[in-house]
Amino acid sequence: MAVAGGMPWGEDAGGKMMCARTLARGADLSGLPSDAVKEFDPKDPGAVCARRWKEMWGPSEPVPTSFAACYYPGGAGKVVWPADGLGQDRACARIGARPIPAG
Repeated sequence: MAVAGGMPWGEDAGGKMMCARTLARGADLSGLPSDAVKEFDPKDPGAVCARRWKEMWGPSEPVPTSFAACYYPGGAGKVVWPADGLGQDRACARIGARPIPAG
């Protein structure tokens, strides 16, 4: 996650914004291209993953309707996950992760 004003992410993810394909601990992860960082909204971290979904996962993959920003389970990395309509706290809890506070 690259640095931008108000971003809660910090620099510890090596400049990459990561989006998960499913709400699962072992989900496939995709890093967004660096030009996507300017699209990041700290109040809605899933928006950029939604906009770039088909680019990451292919044209036949349905775009999730909700997302949750969570620390990677057991680590410090930060990832945006499909929330399956659960809301951030419940979605993160389902995969054993802590939610990242919205910026």
